[in-house]
Amino acid sequence: MIINKMKKTLFLLFTMLGLLLLPGCGSANKATDADKELLKQYVQQTVGSRYYTIMVDNSGHKLIVKKDQVVSNLPYVGTGTDVGYGGGGFKSLNFTGRITDYTIIYPSYPKDKKADIRFKANSGEDVYEFHVEVFYNGKAFIDVVPRGRTPQSYKGVLLVQ
Repeated sequence: MIINKMKKTLFLLFTMLGLLLLPGCGSANKATDADKELLKQYVQQTVGSRYYTIMVDNSGHKLIVKKDQVVSNLPYVGTGTDVGYGGGGFKSLNFTGRITDYTIIYPSYPKDKKADIRFKANSGEDVYEFHVEVFYNGKAFIDVVPRGRTPQSYKGVLLVQ
């Protein structure tokens, strides 16, 4: 199922990329601008709905946002500074938590072609600050800052729902 979603996502991204790279002629430039606008609207609507999934590096790891809940299935490579009993600082970032302080900023377009998302999540063991950048071409970057562990960064793609 994950492979089918990845294939569908990659197909859509390559199709959109192909449309964006059409040879430059008067009518093709207008179509390309229209396609870019459609991609922009899709990303803004998807992250604005607060129902989206970001697949990390085709590894099966992902970050899922469902309104006021986040499901994190992200790998963790680092150390813990305040891990408590049981060495919780060395676990993957696998948790379901409540989202607070969710904000989206769309920097001035066309300079920054992305949605800049920030939120906090509480897993019960730790509090995480997320900074997610979703570009209008579907690429995404995730920065996670746990309270008691080393910050982590990931890159991936926004999945088509």
